[in-house]
Amino acid sequence: MEGNMKEGMSGLSRTPRAGNLPADARLWESLNSWDMYISKQDQSLIIDTSEYHPGLLCLTRKDLEDIIKALSK
Repeated sequence: MEGNMKEGMSGLSRTPRAGNLPADARLWESLNSWDMYISKQDQSLIIDTSEYHPGLLCLTRKDLEDIIKALSK
């Protein structure tokens, strides 16, 4: 499989992870338990949980296509 999927550092309850986002990252979507950011520079989608016990995150093909379009603009 091609790609460079990676996992960032774990956050602590007193240390938010927002400082670990790429400099150009912008919020793509915010759901009850999830915040999703896109970075055009890194050509990546960054998914962060905002809950201790998040629900499953389900992305449709259209969601993925929309994210790819946003990264391409």
